[in-house]
Amino acid sequence: MERARTRHMLTNVTGSRPAQTAVLHALRNTGPEYYEATRELLTDRIDAVTAALDDVGAEYTEPEGAFYVMARFPDYPGTFDNVERLIDEAGVAGMPGEAFGESRAEWIRFALVTPRVETAAERLEAFFRK
Repeated sequence: MERARTRHMLTNVTGSRPAQTAVLHALRNTGPEYYEATRELLTDRIDAVTAALDDVGAEYTEPEGAFYVMARFPDYPGTFDNVERLIDEAGVAGMPGEAFGESRAEWIRFALVTPRVETAAERLEAFFRK
């Protein structure tokens, strides 16, 4: 059991040597303009989603260095069923807050990694305005 725990920990905590080499290469060869453009892109995505959340009266966390927004909607807890309903009826995917434990059971997490964030924001607005 101890060997399995060690291997499990190493698999989840450390990257492989090829991955570490690739990251080192990227860090050495990627100019600051790439990082600035990425920051601007994520800022635009965060602004689009948080504006939609403001419009429907949702409470949310604003990311500080990540690309996730946790949102809590009035009378719409972050259950697996509600997230499935959001996918089916609004066409927007989220992660149920209950997956993050009891303290986030009322929340839904949205990853802002898609270039269609503005569309998702519009769909969230339309869904919660019903």
